[in-house]
Amino acid sequence: PVSMPRPASGLAVAPDFAGTIWAATGKKVYRSRDGGHTWRRVPGRGGATGVAFLSTHVVTVGPEGVQVGGFGAPSLGIPRKVEAPLVAVATPYYRTSRLYAVDSAGHLWVSVRNAHRWARLRASGLPAGAVAVAAIRADVHRPDVIYVACGAAGLWRSKDFGATFKRIPRAGPATAVAATTDDQKLLLVASPTGIELSKNFGRSFTQVASVAGVGAIAFDLR
Repeated sequence: PVSMPRPASGLAVAPDFAGTIWAATGKKVYRSRDGGHTWRRVPGRGGATGVAFLSTHVVTVGPEGVQVGGFGAPSLGIPRKVEAPLVAVATPYYRTSRLYAVDSAGHLWVSVRNAHRWARLRASGLPAGAVAVAAIRADVHRPDVIYVACGAAGLWRSKDFGATFKRIPRAGPATAVAATTDDQKLLLVASPTGIELSKNFGRSFTQVASVAGVGAIAFDLR
């Protein structure tokens, strides 16, 4: 374990050679260039609770809106207000313009223009209480797969760009979720009692850590 300045509500690893880690902690955003051993604050005006990466930019979401900056930018951009306050954000693949986000009421949103022009998804079947989102781009000719952690209601999956959702029965309560396009079989889920890993698209899970209270997880793209 390494020390962090504040408890993180969102984590993301930049798709750069160094694998820089970014952490959103609510009021502040931090960046680590050495695997989390040391952290420096990234100046910004809006704070953030979630963070994700596009091809050349970092995107954060929080109560003041959406902020966009460069990988090594000295500061984040001015927050842009959206229709609903977004609390978590993910991209299916950093070389795409799509982002998925969860708002404070547990609704699911999408932007197909690099964090501009957000639209609410239908998300039929998704229960209340969504707190985290992850997505992977499978075959480019098929829809993105979206995972949503809904706390005590468990983990849910959409295979049609967020139109409909079904619960993953083998997963228990879920407070955070991470997926990676590099190996689409992998799924990392945080529960109140620890962290569980699936190597088969969620058909079964194995506990890999007994750390309680995990609120943010991420795969290293390298």
